[in-house]
Amino acid sequence: MRQILRQLARTPGFTLLCVFTLAVGVGSDTAVFSVLQGILLRPLPFPQAERLVGVWHTAPGLGLAEMPQSPATYQLYRQRGGTFAGIALYRQSTIELGEGDATAYLPAAEVTPSLFPVLGVAPELGRAFAEEEGRPGAAPVVMVSDHIWRERLGADRGILGRTLRVDGVAAQVVGVMRPDFDFPVPETEAWRPLPIAAATSDLYRFQFLGVARLAPGVSAAAAEADLKRLDAGLPQAFPGSPDAAGLLRGGFTAFLRPLRRDLIGEIGRVLWILLGSVSCILLIACANVANLLIVRGEGRRRRTAIQTALGASRRRLVGAVLGESLVVGFASGAAGTLLAWAGIRLLVHLRPAEVPRLQEVRIDGRVLAFTALVALAASLLAGLIPALRSTAVSDLAGELRGAAWAVKSGRLRPRARQVLVALQVAIAVVLLTGSGLLLRSLQRVARLHPGFEAANVLSLRLNLPESTYPDDEAAARFYRTLEDRLTAHPEVAAAGVSQLLPLTGTQAPAGHEVEDHPRPPGSPPPVFSVTLASDGYFRAMRIPLLEGRALERQDAERRSGAVVISQGLAHRFWPRGGALGKLLRPVIEEGVTAGAPGPWYEVVGVAGDVRGRNLTEPPRDLVYYPLLAKAKGEYFARQLFVVLRSRIEPARLAPIVRREIAGLDPSLHIANLQTMEQYMLRSRARLTFAALMVLIAAAVALALGAIGVYGFVSYLVSQRTPEIGVRVALGAGAADVRRMVLRDALAVAAAGLAAGMMGAAALTRTLGSLLFEVRPLDPLTFALVPGLLAALVLLSSFLPAERAARIDPVKALQPLE
Repeated sequence: MRQILRQLARTPGFTLLCVFTLAVGVGSDTAVFSVLQGILLRPLPFPQAERLVGVWHTAPGLGLAEMPQSPATYQLYRQRGGTFAGIALYRQSTIELGEGDATAYLPAAEVTPSLFPVLGVAPELGRAFAEEEGRPGAAPVVMVSDHIWRERLGADRGILGRTLRVDGVAAQVVGVMRPDFDFPVPETEAWRPLPIAAATSDLYRFQFLGVARLAPGVSAAAAEADLKRLDAGLPQAFPGSPDAAGLLRGGFTAFLRPLRRDLIGEIGRVLWILLGSVSCILLIACANVANLLIVRGEGRRRRTAIQTALGASRRRLVGAVLGESLVVGFASGAAGTLLAWAGIRLLVHLRPAEVPRLQEVRIDGRVLAFTALVALAASLLAGLIPALRSTAVSDLAGELRGAAWAVKSGRLRPRARQVLVALQVAIAVVLLTGSGLLLRSLQRVARLHPGFEAANVLSLRLNLPESTYPDDEAAARFYRTLEDRLTAHPEVAAAGVSQLLPLTGTQAPAGHEVEDHPRPPGSPPPVFSVTLASDGYFRAMRIPLLEGRALERQDAERRSGAVVISQGLAHRFWPRGGALGKLLRPVIEEGVTAGAPGPWYEVVGVAGDVRGRNLTEPPRDLVYYPLLAKAKGEYFARQLFVVLRSRIEPARLAPIVRREIAGLDPSLHIANLQTMEQYMLRSRARLTFAALMVLIAAAVALALGAIGVYGFVSYLVSQRTPEIGVRVALGAGAADVRRMVLRDALAVAAAGLAAGMMGAAALTRTLGSLLFEVRPLDPLTFALVPGLLAALVLLSSFLPAERAARIDPVKALQPLE
């Protein structure tokens, strides 16, 4: 080991270059693995978390690929299912939490009391919700997070039993959750009971997320089969509900998936792709270091020949070279760990919204073990070929004499270096193709029109408590007054309110009947998304009106029964036009009367389609109702979005908005105050994150590949200097020499390009779920990438070729004397 360290210390520049090159690859792998482990591989912070599953439905016949739970299915599975140890419902919400004069608008969750036993968690202080507290009409109670308890409630251990205001209603604090409990999202600060009647046939209100714990010894497949059995008996379980048979005709059935998937979303695929990308960087780094070690070994051939002549075995010589590689590898592991730590700190500081559970990402013992394993594998990969080549002395006498090497060295079997350079080019092709496909998708998404104009639009959300606004008219009057007062400002071009806001992920599906398209008896009604909207909403969002008129103030005041529908809905039922004047009515789903028909509404306008959940999903059929619909209480919501189109920078409207809302009701708190352009950025976040990460990996791969090509061509020129001198002496011109060098470089790159294109064609299919309107075998991307790589190879080879073209034959032939 002392000898190895002395050898490396004699060439500090060479040693540092090898360590840095491998550290880039090892550090990238370590950083991504630590993120992958914290988000995907580390178990959820619940006992036997692998037994927790999300409970979902699908109804392809209704056009619904994924449906959450309804109160009726929850009670059915809970009371008649035998494969769950417990099942619970939850949904995210926001609450107004107040004590004395202090109030705060906080992200919260409504949960059934069964949630905490299902998850296997208990409060840090106090107790969880009792079963009777989850019944309609029960006394209000609330549980708060450890953060709220410490920051707003003074960490008072006597908090239990104290009364706080929750949405203007007195609620008793019964528990404080543990600091590490962040269900369903890390931002959750409070939990309150979700009232569900013990006996309900509220079958069609699929608005709640479900989580269940599998019973001991029961597999997910067995539990799913049991739920499907219960679904098949919906008509018998709910004989008074006309929706049961209709749901079955729509292919309604339950399915399960791991709770982890519900909590982290689709980021897992991105992280696995990213780990593969940085592993490719590590391979390129290994190839670069292997090339450097081969060069070092070629310079030591005479020394190796002397050691062989003195009796050194090849095994010992190979061990010495591998020892140097291992020292370099583990030094790069230490340096790579520091790079990974810095990268993780930066990622946690930036806190991209598309990466969940970031607080659990850290470098621990498992990550360090992974780093050591990667460093060991990288050092062996980088050192094995150079060790075998540099210790293979076939002409011992010739090496000892040092004669005739100059002419022979021009053909000194550069096969291994050619293969390594071709490998680097091939990997760079795969990464560049993947990043190109993602960038093309991002370009398509950026050019996609969402159905409204996002520029200069500010949005916010308000929640009017029932204690202050007991009836629909009072709440609607507040929103109308606020809209008028905001519009009166010269900085505001238009203002409006709506129940749904595009790109926020929210939707409110509801069954409908269409007058001139009667459905067969027993068949499910067509499902449209519904929203309340004021007369100013279309102007503020600049949603185009294609036919008829927009909603007017009189439609709400008179409850005239006018609605506006989306273009997709109009084309679905009236493809040849004529939607104006047609009638439709919602299926009222209040209480146990799901399926009862509501009043008819007249279509007075057709608006352009708007992207609802996100930019990459097609627009859903949408019905816009006035703030006060025809039937009292129908679809009315006190929690609405307010949008303003600004004549100035939208953020500068915030003080005006706060002042006007405080003037109408100082107790209200504003939530989600942000621009629509921010929602646009968030909707593109997952694709942007994937494209950016793979692009960075491709850029590093290109840089390492260019260095590898440059080093290979430079080495080739240095080894062929005597041969080039002979060619120049015999009349070869500078252009001939330059062409020869570039031709050799392109020949190696061509092999790498061919292998890389085949690899890209096979591997880029894994990007399918991330691509948008771009095929995995996109012709433009597959045409541009080889051209870019060929240009990079030429650029990397130009300086060595130029140096070869200027070789002085007299100096080049001196070793032959």
